[in-house]
Amino acid sequence: MRIGYNGKKFRGYQKQKGIERETVEGTLKVAIDEALIAAGRTDKGVSAISQVVNFITTSDSISPEDYLGAIRSLPESQAGHLQVYEIARVPRKFNARSQATWRRYLYLFPINKSETGVQDVDVEFVDRCLRRLEHRKLDYN
Repeated sequence: MRIGYNGKKFRGYQKQKGIERETVEGTLKVAIDEALIAAGRTDKGVSAISQVVNFITTSDSISPEDYLGAIRSLPESQAGHLQVYEIARVPRKFNARSQATWRRYLYLFPINKSETGVQDVDVEFVDRCLRRLEHRKLDYN
């Protein structure tokens, strides 16, 4: 399945003891009672717009549409904090974590101005720092 979520409403992707329902994985587990495998994880406050997650089900009687409906009926989905764009059956050997062929990260910085017009982020400084990384292949391992 391909999901998106508003990180401001969750305490990260990965389920954590004691705060399961406050995480994306813990919320998804309410609708899908299976082990979830994600192509990546996010920290508290970090959003995702197209994260791939898979699970292995032992039931042939539950369709992808049934899972989609169950997730979309969750309060977090109803409030717009968690979206499931699509769910499809894939071969049993598919693993989102090990078979993701690429990842794209987009970092958004909220820029707030005070009443005097001063920004809380120095945009020119951030731009200079990030330009040093342009066109460089980075090893994330």
